[in-house]
Amino acid sequence: MQRVHSLLLVSFLFCASILFAGNTPILAVADPKVVAEARSTAEKYWNAQKTSDDELFRSVTPQVNMNVVFAWTFVRDSGVQVEEGNIEGFRQDLSNFLVSYQKYKSTRRLQDIQEAATYAKKVGIQHPFLGEFLQKGYWETITPPNFDDSKTYKLMGYEYIADVEFQSKAGATLKKRVTTILRRLVVDGHDSGWKVFFIPGS
Repeated sequence: MQRVHSLLLVSFLFCASILFAGNTPILAVADPKVVAEARSTAEKYWNAQKTSDDELFRSVTPQVNMNVVFAWTFVRDSGVQVEEGNIEGFRQDLSNFLVSYQKYKSTRRLQDIQEAATYAKKVGIQHPFLGEFLQKGYWETITPPNFDDSKTYKLMGYEYIADVEFQSKAGATLKKRVTTILRRLVVDGHDSGWKVFFIPGS
């Protein structure tokens, strides 16, 4: 009985720390359909490069350039992680981020992109997954134009690890274990679907 009480106390303190810190927890998604959709997108990404299918490639990623891929094999994947919340709580920081980023696109001034990064980090204090997402490349390709006017968001992440045989710059075959990073953003009625965002170290 004492052990049960101790476990309940630990669970309460853990939940209370999330509640009072105001941080949005990142949860695991167990729905096999959601995981299967993410895995299918990652497989299309690698198959598109293996078959030089430009249309398929562009349907699953905002990346521009394909690699020459001779073969690939699945190694393992992560579960799907999800963070969701109400935009009202950080609407001003999100709006400031978007304004600063648009200014940077027009001016290419270092000051503007630094301001955008500052606001993204502010968003990340309460919503760490979204804050990190806003600091990565390609984030704008799956966000709706009225993102800061929306009510709720759900950001999902997934990693697909494969052994890939590339063509190296010298023309030889290069074998490499690759982590494929995918993201999916649902904002009110807008669903981006799964997209391959980036490959670490590439």
